[in-house]
Amino acid sequence: MSGGESENVSEKPTSKRGRPRSRIRASAENLERAGLQAEGCLRTKINHAYLVAFLRVLRANPEAFRAFVGHTEEEIASGAARLPKGHLAAAIEIARYIEQNEGSAEEAVRIAADARGRGISFGDIAAHFRRLRLGEKEGSAGALTTALVRTVDAYRRQFPKTTDQQVLAALENVAGLVADPEP
Repeated sequence: MSGGESENVSEKPTSKRGRPRSRIRASAENLERAGLQAEGCLRTKINHAYLVAFLRVLRANPEAFRAFVGHTEEEIASGAARLPKGHLAAAIEIARYIEQNEGSAEEAVRIAADARGRGISFGDIAAHFRRLRLGEKEGSAGALTTALVRTVDAYRRQFPKTTDQQVLAALENVAGLVADPEP
């Protein structure tokens, strides 16, 4: 090697840290450079870009727009109605799902509009699309044990006179309820 170059230096630097680049992230950075986005951290700007992308897809279907938002686009634009509270989280998660699964935008909008029509909350819709995007997680005995210990510790902080016998009795009651859930 000449010129003091190290054998460990790669010719093509690639970053393995942080979130993977996406089309939406590039869009958020372009909007930022153009001065079309509000102040905030990069995550806020990316979420805004996801919201814009979802609303663009939603606007293509006025019936789905009304079912999801509860109002027409004209009512919102005129100020007669507002976007409902909680729609942001659901819209962002749906847009992330759409980006990950190219070509399923109309189906995702239809599912979301149907869910809102049946009265399902925006939080539940966001959780549904997050599970679809990330997959179901499996629990483990170790993680459950950690959660139970944290709960017992929090309870003991709130009620410091709780004895070990009371904790053990409560855990036995829980074990009995888990083994036989019928009352």
